[in-house]
Amino acid sequence: MSDAATVNETRHFSDNERDRFRRDGFIFVPGLLSAGEMRRVTAWVDELESFAQVRGKSMFYYEDSVTDPARRVLSRVEYFADFHEQLGA
Repeated sequence: MSDAATVNETRHFSDNERDRFRRDGFIFVPGLLSAGEMRRVTAWVDELESFAQVRGKSMFYYEDSVTDPARRVLSRVEYFADFHEQLGA
């Protein structure tokens, strides 16, 4: 996806980053994607969120908003790669 990826560069995670991943289930990697890449991925995710929910296709999971408990927010989508060309690539 990024220009760096086409150069075949590899980034190795530190022991601290691996420990945080094991503890938290994710790590924050500043600069992993360029601003343009972030805009594209954000647009793709917004598009995915707008898909009609059809039985047997993508599975959408919602939870209460932490800032507005009366509102439900999309928290996870499963099985979407077959139905979204860019995110499935």
